This record gives sequence, structure tokens and C-alpha cells, in this order.
Amino acid sequence: MSRYSNIPLLKSTYLWAIINLLITITGIFFFHWSLQPIIYLFWLEMIFNVVSALIRAMGAMDRKPFLETLKQKVFLLHGGAVMGVAMIMLTVTFTIGVFENFDFESFIGIQEAILTLAGNYVLALLLNFFFNGYFRKANPVTELMSTLIYLLVLLVIIMAITQHLIPSLNLKNNAMWIGLSVVGIKFLVDFLASYFRAPLFKMEDAK
Repeated sequence: MSRYSNIPLLKSTYLWAIINLLITITGIFFFHWSLQPIIYLFWLEMIFNVVSALIRAMGAMDRKPFLETLKQKVFLLHGGAVMGVAMIMLTVTFTIGVFENFDFESFIGIQEAILTLAGNYVLALLLNFFFNGYFRKANPVTELMSTLIYLLVLLVIIMAITQHLIPSLNLKNNAMWIGLSVVGIKFLVDFLASYFRAPLFKMEDAK
């Protein structure tokens, strides 16, 4: 077992969700982001999630030699890429409307946010999959499907609220409420995803 897995803060599955939330909150309160950079980061997170899932599916050993499951992994790689791209396109489709009048000034600090976000996903992949040895027992199908289900749940909830619920309430400043909904729902689903993955890592630590 890697020495990294003995650091309580780093092996927390919730740290990834908290950092994702803090990145957006920092942009809103310190850089005065509008809805556009929030949605843009949301698109990038969808991409990072799909790429991370494909890497985990290819790296999962399922307690078997790597070459023994290689054909299955290649099939999952192609199928997962197709489904992932479809979900990303759906995300862009139902949120592209916020970019009708592009606001360049609202994207202050976006480069730093993107780098931090990407780094958070890389660290989560390394610390919670490879460095703790979980990849040795992980199942390729489970790793891919768990992310696709997570993305589907996220998309359905956000689409229902931003495309139907908020417009039907005739609220003032719909953009603000849509932004808050995206941030809040994303964090809630991230937190729940971390909650359900936590027992898996605890079982690994017990071995």
C-alpha cells in the first residue's frame, strides 16, 4: 500500500467534491463570474469525468493480469467514449443558450480555475485509484458505468430544474437561479458519489 494512502486528508473521497465547489465559489465571489464561466467549467467537468472514467476502466485490473482483460477494455473504451461524447453534447445543447451574448469580462481568472480543476481531477485519479492500490481490484465495467450513471443523474436533475422548474416559476433574474442550481446540484451529486465510493476504499485499506 502506498504511503500516500496513510495521509487522512489526501485519502478523503470528499476532498475532490469540496475543491470543485470552492473553485466555482471563488470565481463567483472574488472574480464576480456570471453564469457563462460557471457553465463553461461545468462543460469541462463533464469532459474530465469522462476521460477519468475511461482511464480507470483501462487501468482496472479486476484481480487479473492486464492482458487477460485487454479485449474487454478496448470494447469499453470505444463504447464509453461514444456514450461520454453523447452526454457532453447533451450538456452543451441545453446550456448553450447562456452564451447568446458572450461576456469576456466575466471570464477573469478562468485559466487559473481550469488548471486547478484539472489538477483536482488528476490528483483524485492518482490518490483514490492508483496510489492506494484500488486499481488492482477495480472492475473495468463498474468504473465506467458508475461514472456514466453519475453523469446521467446529474444531467437529468439539472435539465429538469434549469429547463422546466425555474422558467415555470417566473423568478426574477433566472440566470442567477440557474447558476446557483448548477453549482448546488453539482456539489450534491459529487458529494453523494464520494459517499458511495468511500466504503470501497475503506475495504481496500482493511486488507
